[in-house]
Amino acid sequence: MSTEQTNRRDFFARTCDGVFGAALAHLLCEDYFGGTRALAESSVGELYDLKPKQPHHRAQADSVIHLFMNGGPSQMDLFD
Repeated sequence: MSTEQTNRRDFFARTCDGVFGAALAHLLCEDYFGGTRALAESSVGELYDLKPKQPHHRAQADSVIHLFMNGGPSQMDLFD
């Protein structure tokens, strides 16, 4: 530690580095040590089950038109 005072910008920069480092370590641990397999076998894995499920009823639509319109007004301009 240095004897000079730490300003607010340096404090938040160091704190964020620590948080991001902890998150990265957690993600790498799952990749290298198979943490996701243990999660899938536990009851917590049921909460994050993203597999497609059977629908409750037959679909009525034959097709869907998806419009992706790039370049719309920003949220600040729309006052959202």
